[in-house]
Amino acid sequence: MWWLCGCNMLGQPELAVPADAQAQGGSDIVEVSCDPDRVPVQGAMPVLSDNPVPATVPPKEDGATPAKERPSFVGSWVLEKVEGDFDALLKEQGQGYMMRRMAKSMGYGVGRVHQTIEQDGDVLTITVTNPKGTTVMKFTVNGEEQDSRDPLEDKPVKIQPQWDGDALVMAIRSAAGAALPTARRFLRGEEMVMELTTPNGVSAKRIFARKDKK
Repeated sequence: MWWLCGCNMLGQPELAVPADAQAQGGSDIVEVSCDPDRVPVQGAMPVLSDNPVPATVPPKEDGATPAKERPSFVGSWVLEKVEGDFDALLKEQGQGYMMRRMAKSMGYGVGRVHQTIEQDGDVLTITVTNPKGTTVMKFTVNGEEQDSRDPLEDKPVKIQPQWDGDALVMAIRSAAGAALPTARRFLRGEEMVMELTTPNGVSAKRIFARKDKK
């Protein structure tokens, strides 16, 4: 390809185009003009756009990033021990002295509270058995508020379960809207821990052991 300059640049002589190149046709000859009003002839160098079209990014395939594996609470559990100040926690909930004294005399349910848990992904069914009876809680861990029942008082409550890393956190409030202790459930070795924390920060733990140890 030959370049044909239409002006004398920097005083240099114009470049002569060989006769054989002219004989081959104008498609290989590009004319460059110094005149800003001159319209480029066909075959001139393409002008780059000030707004280039971005490269197309291929769409991300669904399922390319696997969801985090959830902890499994499946099995039958029995309350083995408690940790923390349960008396203060019950007092914070408005329980009177006699009720707190009775709860303490019964070891706060140690050996008396049983939980059987079924789990299918984010759907959990927890069957709680205690001296007051049996309560079944079924819910989906999706961060949305759902209807449920308090297994201790057997009263309707609102729960809002969501995952926090390897822990299942459940915000709870009464049917009237009063905030109840938040329950945080997680595995600690072979144990399942339920950490209860009141709105004012009073905390205590229930430690469950597997009844169906292999």
